[in-house]
Amino acid sequence: MAIESTPDEIGMCLSARYNRAMRPVVLVVATALSAAALSAAVQAPETDASFVLARARQALGGDAALHAVASVDVKGTLARTMGSASFEESVEYALVLPERFVRVTESTSNLGPLGSAYHRRRTGFAGGDPIDEDESDSPLPPPTVAKKAAMTAQEIADQRDNALAAQRHTFANFVLPLLAASPASHPLTFTLVGQVAGPTGPADAIDATGPDGFVRHLFVDTQSHLIVGISWMAKPLVVVSATSSAIVSSPSSSSGGARAVSVPPPPVLPANPAGNLAEVQWQLTVGDYRAASGLNWPHRLTTTFGGRKYEDVKLGTYRVNSKVDPGLFRAAKS
Repeated sequence: MAIESTPDEIGMCLSARYNRAMRPVVLVVATALSAAALSAAVQAPETDASFVLARARQALGGDAALHAVASVDVKGTLARTMGSASFEESVEYALVLPERFVRVTESTSNLGPLGSAYHRRRTGFAGGDPIDEDESDSPLPPPTVAKKAAMTAQEIADQRDNALAAQRHTFANFVLPLLAASPASHPLTFTLVGQVAGPTGPADAIDATGPDGFVRHLFVDTQSHLIVGISWMAKPLVVVSATSSAIVSSPSSSSGGARAVSVPPPPVLPANPAGNLAEVQWQLTVGDYRAASGLNWPHRLTTTFGGRKYEDVKLGTYRVNSKVDPGLFRAAKS
């Protein structure tokens, strides 16, 4: 039985020369750019990052169409590789600008003599509240996370802030290819580095620096003018495996009674499994852009870390400015 422990979530692109130390970052999407800022971006010289991003927004559908976006909901499939195991899940991304975002994954696992198990995971945030919830009907007990015997109020607050920052990090990676704009309440400073070899050919490389010093690297294709990749440095994922076994009861298909089945017990995950590991490069490759309803948005998101493929997401039709189920953003059950 393999259990994934993830200190940070998703991302991707390519170029080891853009390595930076990862720090928590809090991002909020702007619903609109000011007319003055837009005018300045359009008139900026081609050597300016604002010019490259203004051209990217034009390729996405134009500022008027992007400013009108208030909510997004899109579903698809996710193929994930963890160690030597691979499996598929359904995935949904939903956001209501400026301060609500959630990613929901769902899957059904075959447990052999124990039957099947449904699993649903919600991650994201609503305002200043992080969302991180697992729901499952599996007969197996869930893994436990080792914790300190007692945590101070400051440690609890820091843990919550770090969780919120990690979820907003995932949110930013999803939204930047859709809007090609800096979040208003946590402004990024964009610096055009120069042309490099990107995922699809020559690309304009842009460093996006937050007020806390976190740097993410954008790769804008010089032909399509679309964001085709994002990269940053972060800890790798850690896979923990159980090696011993336990006895549990399972229904018997022949008699309707119960019988004993030997299964691995849930592992006890360390609180910070990647704590002593060096950071690696994470890359988010963005592709399969398609135009619909005035917007040209990506339908393929492929994530790797340390050169290893982790997730491959294929998205369906985007629903823009449709009513999003508010229950998706509810606080996690205590």
